[in-house]
Amino acid sequence: MSRPAYSARTIALPARIVALLALTSAACASSGTPWKPPATLDTGDVPAKVRPGFGNPELHTWWPLTAPEIDALKKYLESNGKLLLMLDPPSKPDSPPLTNLIALSHDWGVDATNTLVVDASGMGRMIGADASVPIAANYPSHPITERFTVLTAFPLTRGLSIVQGGVNGHTASPVVESSPQSWAEADIKSLLVSGEVSLDESKGDKPGPVTIAAAVTASKPDATPPDPKAANDPKPETRVVIFGDSDFASNGVLGIQGNKDLFMNTIGWLSQQENLISIRTKEASDRRLTLTATQQNNITWMALLIVPGLVFGSGVYSWMRRR
Repeated sequence: MSRPAYSARTIALPARIVALLALTSAACASSGTPWKPPATLDTGDVPAKVRPGFGNPELHTWWPLTAPEIDALKKYLESNGKLLLMLDPPSKPDSPPLTNLIALSHDWGVDATNTLVVDASGMGRMIGADASVPIAANYPSHPITERFTVLTAFPLTRGLSIVQGGVNGHTASPVVESSPQSWAEADIKSLLVSGEVSLDESKGDKPGPVTIAAAVTASKPDATPPDPKAANDPKPETRVVIFGDSDFASNGVLGIQGNKDLFMNTIGWLSQQENLISIRTKEASDRRLTLTATQQNNITWMALLIVPGLVFGSGVYSWMRRR
């Protein structure tokens, strides 16, 4: 039985995992970012479902990976591979846990907790969102968010936790954090059923700021010395970025202030092209006004009769009062 494919526009997704995601979304294409995937992605060492999807204007979404596929991905990462892992929180009370992906995340020093970030700061109202959409305004020090001063929004976000001391030499750094007025809600079932929650640390809730994205680098201890002729080439190393949300990079919310820049900067950092990390100039949006035939007629009558009639009537009224 073949596995069903999930649409990139579907919000209730179990997970999204992309190995050096190709810059094929409309937003990335419009910026003209010259990115080329590494040759390792053209081999059979990495499962096809985590390779870049060239030519597809949507972000790819996949069924959770099996144990052999996770092993193949680990082998790829051991060879200085690059990985963007985006894990959405459970969308239903009975959603199965993402055991393999959560374990892979832990191997790189990040615990993908079974929590949902709730933001009670009220900042979401600035973009017409509620507490289920955490807003990030201040960012920890990291090359991805260097000089980053714009807001980013993350609809339905899983809380992440940095493993203190790292795991097997992999020590992650936070890239995006929620506001201090937020928390990681552990009682997801009540939240999804009733929509009403409150911070209760006795039930496992974690007060904010909550990590939403983290990054980690690693170099092979037995790596061969670099070629003197390639002094300007990037240092061979593994890079991993883990997000607790994938919807922030979907077409529906990519236009929210800094979402596009954050996604593009993440790809630039993963591909070791730090020159692509920036806050890009905002393109002028199409603000044309579309009117029906009735609305056009109403505007015409108002401009030709009603407004001139009001002006004429006020003039007559003033003249009569002076008599």
